[in-house]
Amino acid sequence: MPAYGQPEPGVVEITGEQEIAPDLVVVPNRHMDLVPNIGVIGGTHSVLVVETGMGPRNAEKVLKFAASRARGRRVQGVGKPEPG
Repeated sequence: MPAYGQPEPGVVEITGEQEIAPDLVVVPNRHMDLVPNIGVIGGTHSVLVVETGMGPRNAEKVLKFAASRARGRRVQGVGKPEPG
């Protein structure tokens, strides 16, 4: 069980994002177990999401965040495949 006020391990929270260069955003993992650092890289025609987190709920959150940064550009995702 997570400590009071802490998200569950493995749950991506889009907080503390940092734009480290124009069109280059990092969402840190907050030192949480099973949560990756996430990168959003903007190009001329598309936005690339590097690591969407584990599972469809995390991916949905991350891709929604990326779409908000895309300003009409296509969103592409790259992440680890689900075990199976």
